[in-house]
Amino acid sequence: AVLLPSSDDDNNAPLPRDAEPAPDITSEPTDSLCTGAADQEIMHAQPEPALYKWVLTQVQGCFYGLGGSMKNLAVPDDDFHACISDAIEEGLGLTVNCSSCFADIGLCSKHFCTKSCGNVQISENMNLQGCLDCQKKHYCAHTFDKCVGWSMTQDLQLSYN
Repeated sequence: AVLLPSSDDDNNAPLPRDAEPAPDITSEPTDSLCTGAADQEIMHAQPEPALYKWVLTQVQGCFYGLGGSMKNLAVPDDDFHACISDAIEEGLGLTVNCSSCFADIGLCSKHFCTKSCGNVQISENMNLQGCLDCQKKHYCAHTFDKCVGWSMTQDLQLSYN
């Protein structure tokens, strides 16, 4: 399972010519988009590792569902973001605004952490810590935590299996 190779993950190899440029992730959300009690209750109802695994499953499903593969890296960002947001909204019951936070971390991971996040098999024993470490390194996790309104990823520890 692979999202997209990134320059960080792939020994600084350039992306194919038809790949979209990386999004500007330097701007942070000014406020949480998940401030509603219902969104917070839904997110806190699951242990963070289980929620993180489930979200990664949705992200990978959207990438492959939109025709992505190691030979086809050009999955349009808008379609990818919309797919993830819809999957989170429908699957968890979060609001549209809150679901976009999850789509944002998926998109950031697509551009910067493909090998770390995409090369894991969704199972009990997968190595998700490498994915999370990459997301932290590239500021995806910090922006996500600000967006959802709590520090879900900051102290999260996942299996290295």
